[in-house]
Amino acid sequence: MTVKAHPQIQKLAARLFADASEQEAFLRSIVEPIDLPPTIIDLAEKPLPFETIEELPGQPAIAKRLQLSSHPTRHPLHDEGAFYSLDYSSVFAASVILATPKNPDVILDVCAAPGGKSVFAWKALRPQVLLSNEIVQGRAKALISNLKRCHVTPVRVFSAGPDQLALRLPQACDLVLLDVPCSGQSLMVKGQTVTGSFMPHAVSGNVKR
Repeated sequence: MTVKAHPQIQKLAARLFADASEQEAFLRSIVEPIDLPPTIIDLAEKPLPFETIEELPGQPAIAKRLQLSSHPTRHPLHDEGAFYSLDYSSVFAASVILATPKNPDVILDVCAAPGGKSVFAWKALRPQVLLSNEIVQGRAKALISNLKRCHVTPVRVFSAGPDQLALRLPQACDLVLLDVPCSGQSLMVKGQTVTGSFMPHAVSGNVKR
């Protein structure tokens, strides 16, 4: 195998794939990630000044994939809240809510920071009220900042555990979003070293959580 990776990641590859070429492709995708086109949730009332690329199957209309050379977060319209920039994987994960049989009046995003899925749900389903929760208070500040920047309203932000939410909001929500846990693995695609996210104690801790 020509790809050098952390031993724990190599063990994971061996458990996931019997074929050596598939193991190598998996490892290469982690240690030598390719640059992915930036993606935005379109919140503007007029066309945005970005060149888009071909849509993927199932790509929602509110999500736009931009040219690789684009830097949307550097554009003045970003600070004006005309769009929210995020990874397409988050768009893919959030898109399942488009299959709800009816528009929910009250949506709760339990693990909301930094806000991408909350913004997606608000834009796509237009609930009467959006409840965004983030138990880590430092991340809750970023969540509030992004919701304000994107002019998301009406919205209420909480910083509570799921058990507390269940007591305070019994049977109050029509749709609950729960994207857990944060393994940190996506940070590797951005060039950060977080190989510990594949360690057995980290994996078991996420399962327990």
